[in-house]
Amino acid sequence: MMKSLGIDAAWTNRQPSGVCLIKSEDGNQCKIIRLGRSYAEFESGDIEWNQKLANSTTSLSKILTTCSELVALPDCIAVDMPISSYHIKSRRECETAISKEYGGRGASTHNPNEDRPGLISVELFNYIINSGYLWMTNGMDHKEKSLIEVYPHTAIIEYLGLDYRYEYKVSKKNKFKSWALLSPSQRQQKLIQNLNNLVSRLSIRVPNIYDFFIELNLETHYTQAQLKGYEDAIDSVICALIGIDYIMGNIIGYGNNEGTIWVPQVKRR
Repeated sequence: MMKSLGIDAAWTNRQPSGVCLIKSEDGNQCKIIRLGRSYAEFESGDIEWNQKLANSTTSLSKILTTCSELVALPDCIAVDMPISSYHIKSRRECETAISKEYGGRGASTHNPNEDRPGLISVELFNYIINSGYLWMTNGMDHKEKSLIEVYPHTAIIEYLGLDYRYEYKVSKKNKFKSWALLSPSQRQQKLIQNLNNLVSRLSIRVPNIYDFFIELNLETHYTQAQLKGYEDAIDSVICALIGIDYIMGNIIGYGNNEGTIWVPQVKRR
């Protein structure tokens, strides 16, 4: 049985980080074991979709303890954040490679700098490495306990077979060019529809996803924070799925030994 922990890591301590633990017997069908929109929510196992989330923290001791108590330590930890053994202060080869491959499809990466994610990334990296995991970059063979860097936008393009990035980011709803002529209320409804649709598409591979996610109601007024928490939870599931694909070898790395972003490769049926 394969276990993967996905972390949609916040780039500042002011925001929570989504976390998802999944398992799979065959690498295809997967099952969520625990999900949280924050570290604290993951530890408690109780998602309160209407509750305001606490700030993020880079301490993973309780997260890994929780994983051990639930099933076992994950075989792979997949993190959506620039990670490295050194303080990343500028654009790396992996960001350039991803942007070259996916930029035309609207999925260029954010450029890290000295402050974002800053030392948060170093602290997260060091804790995971000191917990017995090996940072995997291009050219390295898969190890039993692996740490990888991932990017959900590119994974969604591959998983859904899209020609362009999927529009579901809450903070971008007023910037999507295809939504420019929509009213604010129409943009909100379009965002909710896309979030719901993304969970529905993921349910094909993760049949128990609705044991954890609610279906958003078009008639309900959701705050920005509520929808952002929903988005973060989705991203953590996607990170965990990429981890399973990494274990299975259905993956390609963009970058070098100073940083590699791993993207799933999907065989089209």
